[in-house]
Formats: sequence, structure tokens, C-alpha cells
Amino acid sequence: MKYFLFLSPLLILAACKKHDPPPPTPPACLISKVSYTGTPINIGPTKFTYDEQGRLARTVESDTIITTLTRAGDSVVTNTSVPRGFVSRVVFYNNKDGLTTKTHVTYNPEGTVWYDISYEYVGQELRRSHFVAFSRPDTLVTNFTWSGGNMISSTSDSAKEDFEYYTDQPRQQGDAQFFDQFTSGFEIVRTKNLIKSRHGISYTYQFRPDGKITTVTAKDTAADIFISHYDYDCK
Repeated sequence: MKYFLFLSPLLILAACKKHDPPPPTPPACLISKVSYTGTPINIGPTKFTYDEQGRLARTVESDTIITTLTRAGDSVVTNTSVPRGFVSRVVFYNNKDGLTTKTHVTYNPEGTVWYDISYEYVGQELRRSHFVAFSRPDTLVTNFTWSGGNMISSTSDSAKEDFEYYTDQPRQQGDAQFFDQFTSGFEIVRTKNLIKSRHGISYTYQFRPDGKITTVTAKDTAADIFISHYDYDCK
């Protein structure tokens, strides 16, 4: 493009549009619903709606908690409400790789109860985050360590968390770590493999014949078990 600056702006624009890549093909199968069993359980199923590009557009949890996602350029806005009204509003700003570089979260309509997190990457690996909030005078910095395409630890102040993975299984939509991000409308941790344990919780998976995850069983140190069951819409 820089060698053709003598061309008119309209010709340059036309040339760019001619060579723009087509939008990505939506995945053949997308999670349409997740339901839960185990102990303790106090939430109902969550249903998911997608746009034409296979991107999450709406979630409905327990038939009452509704989240809508609106996209404009590299930003995503999520608004969550219940029958009584406003719950939260989140704005995500993404880089060219689709990874979130900043989030701004508000918990009241006036925007006075809030927090911000910014994220730093090396390539597509999250390396550092900075957390600030309306009630916190200082910045909480968290550092992340990676190995073999997976995030293996996070360290903030004196706290350290370790992560393990099933290195024989690639990450997919039903992966517990990916699913937490996907249902919120953002992505900051893009690992190679399925998460096996984090924050004292271990995960085991069951699969369909086509390799899609059907259930994720989460077990904590108190032996509480929380099972996620996935339904898919396949085209």
C-alpha cells in the first residue's frame, strides 16, 4: 500500500476492500446450553445465542439473568440485567488477535462502583495484568508464567496459583478455563491444552464420539462436586 500513495483515496479503498479476507466460518458445533448437577447447586441452566459469525450474542441464566453482547470494531459491551433491573455493564477492548487488552466493569447505573483491568501480552501469551478499582487506592499487579503453550502460574503480591493441563487434549469450547471466558464475552488466556486443575479445583471431562466435551466435573479440596453438562447446536 505505501508504494501506491499517488493513487486516489477511492482507488486505495477499493483495492483494500477487494482483498479483505472473508469473515471466519462459524464453528460447526456451538454450545447451546449448559446445565448443572452436583453439590451444592443453586443455579439453573444457561442458554446461548450466537450471531451469523458464530460469536456469542446473548445468554440467559436460570430464565432470569439476561446478558446481551454488542460489538463495535474491536470493542465488546455486555449488559446484564434481571427482572428488577440493572446488574452490570462491562466494556472489553481487544487487540488484533482478539485478546482483551482492557476491561471496564460497572455495577451500578451511575458508573460509580467500578473496576478496570488492563492486560499485557507477549505474542498471544498473557504476561501481566493491572487491577484498579473505585475503592482501591493502589494497583494490583499479577504476573503470569507460561510453558509449552499453557499458562502454568499466576503471582500477585504474596499469592501464587498453579495450573495443570491435559497435554494430550487440545483446548476446545467446553474447556473449563475457556468456557469461563467465553460466557463472559472476552478472552485473555489462550492455551494449547485442556485445563486439568487451577485454584485448588480439579477437572475431569467426558466426550462425545466426535470429540466434543459432554460434561466437566469440577472437584474442590472440600470434595464438593460441580458438574457442567453441555448441549450443542451443530450445523
